[in-house]
Amino acid sequence: MSKLKLHAICTPAAYTRANEWYRGRKPNVPLIAMGNVQDIYSNTGHRNYLSTFLERFIIKFVNHQRPDWRAVKVANSGKVKASRFIGGSRAGQVASTEYIKNADIITGEPDLRVLRPGMMPLYFEIKVGKDRLSDAQKTFIAAGFGEVYIVRTMDEFFEVWDSLQ
Repeated sequence: MSKLKLHAICTPAAYTRANEWYRGRKPNVPLIAMGNVQDIYSNTGHRNYLSTFLERFIIKFVNHQRPDWRAVKVANSGKVKASRFIGGSRAGQVASTEYIKNADIITGEPDLRVLRPGMMPLYFEIKVGKDRLSDAQKTFIAAGFGEVYIVRTMDEFFEVWDSLQ
């Protein structure tokens, strides 16, 4: 994969910084076997490639840099449950399913949650391109559940990260 797609969310300086971190986290592995930071998520055909890449990068970066903090992707989907089964000779097979909303989901919660011991959680909402905050996300931010940062590029993430240190 080339850096061509990443240029939309990453300047050359941020790409270099990310690569230095990515390669430096395992000092005993030869550089030729290490790969590049874009190996974090290489499905470039995925329609949400840039946002997924940025989410995965931030999770790995935060969890590596601050082992006492815990960055996770917020589970914002429900579950699929079997709603009807077939009887007779094919007994037990699923005939249809239904979607059940997860009761633990807070509407409008940002993409990433960073839990910090003894502190309010930190949130990162990833918006790439022309994406905008929904009304539910604006309500969540206004409610003050924790610090929320809207990140559009890797450069913005590094600015936020440097200000937190």
